Amino acid sequence: MTSTLLIKKPELEKEVQEVSVKSFWLLLGELRLDASYYAQEVSRATRLLEESGYRIMPLHDSFSKDVFYLPREKRFFADSNVGEPYLMPSELFFFPFSPSKFVYARKLRKAEEWYVKEGWLLLTRSGKLGKLTLATRSLKEFVVSDDVIRIISQKDSYSGFLYAYLSTWVGNALLTKDQYGVAVDHIEPHHVKTVKVPLFPEEIQRIIHNNIQKAFNLREKSRLLLDKSQEELLRELELPELEKPTKIEPFSVRSSDLKLRFDASYHNPIIDDIHDNLKECKFPPKRVGDNIGEVFIPGRFKRIYVGKDYGIPLLSGTQVVQIKPYDMKYISTKVTKNIENWIVRTGWVLVTCSGTIGRIALVPKEWDGWAISQHVLRIIPNAKEVNNGFLVAFLLSEYGHQQVISKTYGGVVDELAEDDVKDVLIPLPPLDVQKKIGNLVVEAYELKELANKIEDETVKTLESMLTTHNKLEVNEEYLKEINAYADSFELIGSEEFRRSLEDLESGETTSFDDFKKELGF
Repeated sequence: MTSTLLIKKPELEKEVQEVSVKSFWLLLGELRLDASYYAQEVSRATRLLEESGYRIMPLHDSFSKDVFYLPREKRFFADSNVGEPYLMPSELFFFPFSPSKFVYARKLRKAEEWYVKEGWLLLTRSGKLGKLTLATRSLKEFVVSDDVIRIISQKDSYSGFLYAYLSTWVGNALLTKDQYGVAVDHIEPHHVKTVKVPLFPEEIQRIIHNNIQKAFNLREKSRLLLDKSQEELLRELELPELEKPTKIEPFSVRSSDLKLRFDASYHNPIIDDIHDNLKECKFPPKRVGDNIGEVFIPGRFKRIYVGKDYGIPLLSGTQVVQIKPYDMKYISTKVTKNIENWIVRTGWVLVTCSGTIGRIALVPKEWDGWAISQHVLRIIPNAKEVNNGFLVAFLLSEYGHQQVISKTYGGVVDELAEDDVKDVLIPLPPLDVQKKIGNLVVEAYELKELANKIEDETVKTLESMLTTHNKLEVNEEYLKEINAYADSFELIGSEEFRRSLEDLESGETTSFDDFKKELGF
């Protein structure tokens, strides 16, 4: 006997998918009646593992020492100068890390468990669940939300291989099939522990693990470069460091200073402090609108979504500030009218202007020709006046960020206008000084994109291994081939290779593809 269940396909396809399952399946495991639990992707993934020829083991038996999340408890939020930075699940994937909250860590029960250790896998468990990251050294200073599942690897297992496997469509389908919830989806540690993992030969696991580690090492370097750019910015401009304000005390404003704005954030006292510091800066500040760059927000438009092979990526405001864009959608280039209005080019500066205001990104070469929604403001830098990397560095600093967010308006949804960004003040040192700071930013974004290429290619390689239906024979010839593949990534990520790059030019980013061709891999 079979039972027919109906499940919704992704938003792109709209129609309902029909799935037939054997009735006794409903009595297995957790007695699930939600149709998505029996989706075709899950059945296909299970079948692929069974036909792979590899030994299949639950994740907890073969790879993890522990899988857990922290119990809910009251958190006491603090100012940035006394509290510890606190990362929400979505903030784990931002570039750079930008915590919106700070907590008194010492007031948390078992406070040490709220910090993560290098090498742990972190998994979102609510809302947009199933997103993974690997904890690096820079995460050790953050308190991480209890909405994140921690996976601690066994001593002799390969966490990078597990990360790559769970990032494949096969692993992710099995990882998220147990989700539950009506308004908000959830997943529990015991669901993660039972995910089936194929035991590839140790040599293959090691190589895949090493590639993933290289990708995250590059991301770590890119974040360090952004931190260094902030230090150089303040040093060259001779500006004092500003604490990130998290709480504003009541204040008064003279009626003559209202400028027809009655929203308190516009008159935040920190803006007066910023303007006073900028006036004393050895380089006179200029408005962004004074020939520094073209500032514009494209209008709304009708979006015709298509498959990946029939359009170009459309990024949202959230995706442009992620370490890599997740859940990408694609729009038609043929039937979208005036699509060039939403296409961005290499070197442009992006500022989120709807919802969450003031997050900054630089358009890398890989995004050239992609579309970005109208919720993101564009700045096309005037290369004769400002280096694009320097502009990003300043807007990422508290001197730039506080000016931008102070101009927010809106009741339900925060918004930012073009004229408001044009009023932001920025000191402009000589172009050679700007370039010195800006090159750090541009290189950070290039290393980030290189890390994404390494990860994507490694995950695709693993997916190919999973879907061939043939157990790999690990002979000397095969190992030679896959090790050469791994060595190519080693060369890309090495310091020696990075030093071979020519000086990054203002307004441009450097393609690693040309260097790969020259070096023959």
